[in-house]
Amino acid sequence: GDSLGSRWNVGLAFRFSLHGLDGAVVLADPATEPNLYEPVEREKRILYEERLGIPRVNLGVMNAPVAEPTAAGESETAVVMAELGKALDEDVTLNIVVADSSTADLGASGDFTYGHKVYMLNADTGEQSAPAEATACNSETCTVTIPTGVTRFDIEASILMDSNTREIPEFIDFRIEVPDDYAGLVRGSGEARVTIGAQGNTVAFATDAPLTVEELDESGMGGDTVQVAVEVNMPSPTTPITLNIATAGEAELNTDYRISPTSLTIPARQSTGTITVTSIDDDDGEGRESIVLTISASGALPEGWTLGDAEHTLEILDDDLAVGFARASDTVDEPSSDTDHTIDIEITSAPTANITLEIQAVSGSTASTSDDVSFSPSTVTFTAGDSTNLTKTITINVKSDTTKELSEYLDLRLGNSDGSLTSGGNAFSFGQQDYRLNINASDNTVSIDSDMSHSTLDENGGTANVVVSVDKPSPTAITLSVSAASTSTAVGGTDYTVPSTLRIEPNSDTGTLTLTGVNDEAEEQDPLTIDLEFTGTLPKGWSFDASNPLTHQVTITDDERPTVGWTSNTPEEHTVGSTANTYTAMIAMSKSPSVDINMGVAFRNASEDAIQDVDFFAGDDDACNVIDFPKNATGADLTISCTLRILPSAVGKEIEMTLTESRNTLATDGFRISPAVQTIRINSQ
Repeated sequence: GDSLGSRWNVGLAFRFSLHGLDGAVVLADPATEPNLYEPVEREKRILYEERLGIPRVNLGVMNAPVAEPTAAGESETAVVMAELGKALDEDVTLNIVVADSSTADLGASGDFTYGHKVYMLNADTGEQSAPAEATACNSETCTVTIPTGVTRFDIEASILMDSNTREIPEFIDFRIEVPDDYAGLVRGSGEARVTIGAQGNTVAFATDAPLTVEELDESGMGGDTVQVAVEVNMPSPTTPITLNIATAGEAELNTDYRISPTSLTIPARQSTGTITVTSIDDDDGEGRESIVLTISASGALPEGWTLGDAEHTLEILDDDLAVGFARASDTVDEPSSDTDHTIDIEITSAPTANITLEIQAVSGSTASTSDDVSFSPSTVTFTAGDSTNLTKTITINVKSDTTKELSEYLDLRLGNSDGSLTSGGNAFSFGQQDYRLNINASDNTVSIDSDMSHSTLDENGGTANVVVSVDKPSPTAITLSVSAASTSTAVGGTDYTVPSTLRIEPNSDTGTLTLTGVNDEAEEQDPLTIDLEFTGTLPKGWSFDASNPLTHQVTITDDERPTVGWTSNTPEEHTVGSTANTYTAMIAMSKSPSVDINMGVAFRNASEDAIQDVDFFAGDDDACNVIDFPKNATGADLTISCTLRILPSAVGKEIEMTLTESRNTLATDGFRISPAVQTIRINSQ
């Protein structure tokens, strides 16, 4: 009301409705009270500006930070949208400026190029639309004219791949400059930033060379240390990189060693972080023990950085006198010819007196030392004071055989025959005292049961079982895929059903596949066959039997009776002129007979005296009075023609021909006559 004064900058807040737009609004003059004006939502703010007649330019980046392309010739597009709060009633010329604060280089050989799209106004509809192509800007300042009535233009930046494969994120700062007469046209700073994501930067261990740490330091107090460097090939400019550190290996954390820190942070603008590994001295003879350090990102890495070599291995060198195998186990395939395999026995330092140890095959090994393996020597000696020969080698000869057997193993144990831990006056301990050599089997096969050469399946719900066997049961399941080869004449789902896989359970020597026939009313002309194929990945040591391939044929027995009959079961039309002509009917069998089949044709006068107007060609090959199908007839011999001579006097009459059996031979193969009757209607030309 009048009591509020003539201006709006009273700073009172209340609820009201402006053109249906509700909200809590602070009324103020935007030119003099910007701080009261700014918190209003953008959509409402534009509406109020239109009512107040204040056109301003608002810049906004329409897409997230754009990653630099990874291939030459490619580009990515970033769009900055510029909006006027209100259309102007005259053309206005603005400048788009690439600000000096930009770190990306402008130009085709640099990081980006750019252009602008000024929207076009449709005078009829009042709608604005963007042109198809942007107008290129070739310098850091580009002039653009906004026509009367237009409220939007876009700045399009094409991000290019440059030759620098490792770099920090870069950015392009765009700024709008307007003539002094339109100083109020730009909202806020009139600037927008496009960020180009970095590419090709990695966080990784600085070296992949193995490092060693002594269990005892030079002072003899324990706690030798080694430092492991983690580096980034391009420092992150603003964001620290924090990494988790995981440990694994033969050595135990906090028992054999400590690490510091347990979580590593590489500060922004720095390229290296360090993990310190400190050994813990003890009196146990442990030999060499491994430490495996693995780094992983704690949260997301900065944009453009990825993990590189994330694993590093160290070894602790024991200062106590210990003897042991270099490894706990190895695995080899059973060879096609006898093959040697070696394993080392190591001592941590030179003994003060000779140490001689026995190598024994442990009872319970499944590999026989007479048939499957042999090893030598059976004893090893470490010579007093000899620090250059701290490793002895055992050779295990793995023999080839053709015996069907499971995978086997040989267990060896290192020790004194009397069980003592002293030898020649030396007190020592065992590191890795036991060793196992696993030998994968190689002679076992998978095949179709040798008793099955062929299977038969009844059409009407019958079943057929196909048995697949292994000559030696596998300790793990064997799963085979089942499919029908393209040579099959039966159709899956229509003529039969079959599972898509066959499974041989662990420690079982067979698996069974069951097929089921599908009943239909169609008489199949030839026996239907299913050519099954079995494929899959077999356990180590098992293979498909080359002499008995995993294929099997199943024949479906049709339950529909075969037929012999006319090839047409509808009345046939025949025309005759002033002279006699011929008509030929066809008789066919649906399958090959196992005996001679003799048929005849009986004629009926369907119309009065019709039979008097037909000659049968008696004695010709095509005669209708005798129809003979020979035993085992196939192909063309399963169809016989019956030819009649039709006289002109037969016009307007019908002739019915009925197939009959001359001798009782159809029952042998279960034939039935169908169709039995053929009708001919005689018409005039």
